[in-house]
Amino acid sequence: SFNNATVMFGGQCGSDLVSFYYDAGFYMDSVGNFYIADNYNHRILYWPLDGTSGTVIAGTTGVEGNDNQHLYYPQDIVLRLPLHCS
Repeated sequence: SFNNATVMFGGQCGSDLVSFYYDAGFYMDSVGNFYIADNYNHRILYWPLDGTSGTVIAGTTGVEGNDNQHLYYPQDIVLRLPLHCS
């Protein structure tokens, strides 16, 4: 039952930080943060638990490409946690 469900993001198609354009793949980590592959916006968004908007963490909104600053229609996202950064 979804009687107490809340829409967190994506009420309509778009390119702002609360919308997606076309298909989007989602990953939710163990504490409830979302990582979203926003296909036609060519970006990955990070949406924190209880957040009111996303943050672009990869790609450039609306600009496709295949270099280290752009993505080309990302389909899905999978994270291997914990992240180890050096």
